[in-house]
Amino acid sequence: MFATLTDRGRAATGTVTAQKHLTVRWDSFGRVSFTQTYLDGQTVLVVGPNGERGRVVAALSALEGYSVREAGTAADAAAALDETVVCLVVVGGDVAAVAELADGTPARPVVAVVAADDAERLATVAEHGGTAVPAGALDRLGAVVRQQAESYTDHWGARQQLTAIEQLYEASRDTLFIKDDAARHLSLSDNPEIPEPEDALGATDRALHDSRFGIGEQWYEADLTVLETAEPIVERTDEYTDGDGNAFYQEVSLAPWYDEAGELRGVVGMRQEVTDEIKQQQELQRKNRRLDQFVDYITHDLQNPLQVAHGYLELARQGEDDAMAEVEQALSRMDDLIDDVEQLARGERKQTTKVGTANFVDLVEEVWAVIDSDAATLTVDAPPETVINAEIGELRPMIENLLKNALDHGPPDVTVTVGVTNDGFYVEDDGDGIPPERRDEVFEKGYTTAANGAGTGLAIVADVAESHDWTLTVSESSDGGARFTTGNCLLVTDPDQEPERGDALALTDSVDVGEPKVAGSAAFDEESETWTVTSAGADIYGDDNQFHFAYTTVEGPVRISGHVSDLEPIHGFSKAGFMVRDSLNEDAVHGYVGQTVDYGTELLWCTEPGSPTASQHVTEEYGSYEWFRIDRTGSQVTCRVSADGRVWDVIDQRSVPYEDPVHVGLAVCSVVPRNRCTAVFENVEVCRLVETGEGSERSPPPAADGQR
Repeated sequence: MFATLTDRGRAATGTVTAQKHLTVRWDSFGRVSFTQTYLDGQTVLVVGPNGERGRVVAALSALEGYSVREAGTAADAAAALDETVVCLVVVGGDVAAVAELADGTPARPVVAVVAADDAERLATVAEHGGTAVPAGALDRLGAVVRQQAESYTDHWGARQQLTAIEQLYEASRDTLFIKDDAARHLSLSDNPEIPEPEDALGATDRALHDSRFGIGEQWYEADLTVLETAEPIVERTDEYTDGDGNAFYQEVSLAPWYDEAGELRGVVGMRQEVTDEIKQQQELQRKNRRLDQFVDYITHDLQNPLQVAHGYLELARQGEDDAMAEVEQALSRMDDLIDDVEQLARGERKQTTKVGTANFVDLVEEVWAVIDSDAATLTVDAPPETVINAEIGELRPMIENLLKNALDHGPPDVTVTVGVTNDGFYVEDDGDGIPPERRDEVFEKGYTTAANGAGTGLAIVADVAESHDWTLTVSESSDGGARFTTGNCLLVTDPDQEPERGDALALTDSVDVGEPKVAGSAAFDEESETWTVTSAGADIYGDDNQFHFAYTTVEGPVRISGHVSDLEPIHGFSKAGFMVRDSLNEDAVHGYVGQTVDYGTELLWCTEPGSPTASQHVTEEYGSYEWFRIDRTGSQVTCRVSADGRVWDVIDQRSVPYEDPVHVGLAVCSVVPRNRCTAVFENVEVCRLVETGEGSERSPPPAADGQR
């Protein structure tokens, strides 16, 4: 039994009528068919002088399912022509003029009633693709008109189906396809993984994607399964691994495709990227695990101050005057730990609109003062003003457990060094180190080599890194001990750097970088002083660099700033912002700060030519930052954000190996290969910078092993 499709959704089985003739049906097994239905209201238009039309109209009176209308001239026919007309019948009159009215895709059929010996008129009918019926054989007219009308409606319906499919292909963000009974592509929507859809015609996925992470064979096997079993695959999620070892996910739905005779012709289906959705689910699961670990974390981190409190409380009972002060300090420390670990376990940040809140050096020294052993030594290799975009309540447990790990596993006189890299920080010691074969295990909850260890401390470290989307690696320190390095942090070593403004510059050019599937554009409105930039593009992330860039070329220090006043929501990661890049090549080094539709402020970095672009986001309330600024002084790039364009927060600072000249400007990407999005920029300012005084540009911190 078929249900009717409405605007509110689709039943498990159903029917939908498109236009006037096309009915699409599906059953509970997911099988789809297209059927032409001939509805009342189809019209045959008879054109000719009054005296000659009557006998033709009479001959068509028995034509069931069609109404007959009349027009005297071609001009009258043009006025009467509408979408219900499926055949033009001409008697007398100007056949050529009427035939011109039939133009279309497909053209309406023209049937002309002509005397058998009228050679000139018969030639005119043939020249214009019409069908002639002898004037003396009007008993055949109805059958000819019906055959021509049905052929037209069949072709019209097929054309409407094809047009609908083409429009669906064009608008869809997913990959849609039709394959034959050997799983070879007959039709494929635009797919960024192959040069053009026509390249797929006649090829299986195994042939198209044989070298791409092994997915071609899996896709081909899925097609064969549907062809062999005639059972659909509905919304199945498959996991794959790219060339960098990163997991990505695709959802596939496949259904058997039948012809009108019920014979299996092939497979129809769709694939869509669901990596973001899966990662959101994984993030929710991770937060739930964090809640489960809450008690373990509290127990682990409270041990030391609790032991201190017990020890000094006993001394206080014995009359020690200063003992109660130590007890109070231990209790205060326990209060801080409870707040920190609760915040850590829940993954909730108290401040969501402020950046760069944690002074890194102060925090390291504060934690060391609490856990220090008399024989151990701490060295901090970072500028004292260094800040990290993280809540102290989240960062402190990470730093504390890294320092504790060095003390617990090193000799009594261990030296611990804490420093910064180009995109993060490290903690290393001169102890015995961690064997390479054990380095993947140390972050697992419960793993420990200490006699009284609980295996919780480094699990906390891993959780903090994961919650901030930081990388975390273990390697050997310069002294043979253990080195823990974080990367992709938002870190600033010189927040007070403020070069003087120099000459103003103007954006002069625009270009598509990375050959997006659809060309972009950029235009400046002198009256409103706004830039409007429109662009498609797969992304600016990882190995993708496809976007439109409005820019100017400049040598030396430069700044660009402005307000992203509007960003069309084509995709959650659609982006608009400000960029400085080494060249217009796709693989150029670059730095970027700007806005996304759903994920707040985004920073993008490529610090080695041809390397993948790294992305990091700022936790903020929606719309908190719409003003962005990026300064380039030598190899140092500083990114700032603002809520009003007057007060600027420094958000990140990295070293990028630029070679002059550089290109500075506005970058927009829809993150949908064939769909463009539009962004509007206001108050865009570009200027040279004048470096003044010592410290206007610091030497970049050394890069960690294996870090960009």
